[in-house]
Amino acid sequence: MIPLDEAHTILVSFGITQSSPEYERWVKADGFEEDDFISILSESKYLFILDWRGCLAEELENMTTTLNSLGAALQVESSSDEGDTASVTLEGKSVQLSYAPNEEQTSWLTVIQGLQAVLPANLEFRESVHNGDSDTDVYAVLPKKEWDELGRNARESIQSLFRPLGSG
Repeated sequence: MIPLDEAHTILVSFGITQSSPEYERWVKADGFEEDDFISILSESKYLFILDWRGCLAEELENMTTTLNSLGAALQVESSSDEGDTASVTLEGKSVQLSYAPNEEQTSWLTVIQGLQAVLPANLEFRESVHNGDSDTDVYAVLPKKEWDELGRNARESIQSLFRPLGSG
């Protein structure tokens, strides 16, 4: 159970400041069941739900829009006609990314770690503690100060949802 006060703290950090039909559907007097809360949190532009069949080019477009809104003006160039490889550059740092659904050596975690490597130190990706349990992976990006604040004000709840990249 995610207590109501902690849920509101998390939602505000994720840019969700108004009630929605999903919120009204799942809210209880004492908070939210974790699975229900994720459906509300999925409305945030800072959360990426990546299906194993996803296309790198499309997902990078979504992520780039969000990262730009956080002050990281990424430049992305597709490196293949299929859209399964790309070069991402920010302030002189560059990384080659690849993802193809049917290739076992690619993963969304590798893509996200590549993006993290070029991002400024004040932005941080974290992964869902449930990654690996299904055919979708979930990642969130927030300013590091937001993660730190969530660690102070909603520690147990945020730890039940997200962990540092690759720590699972």
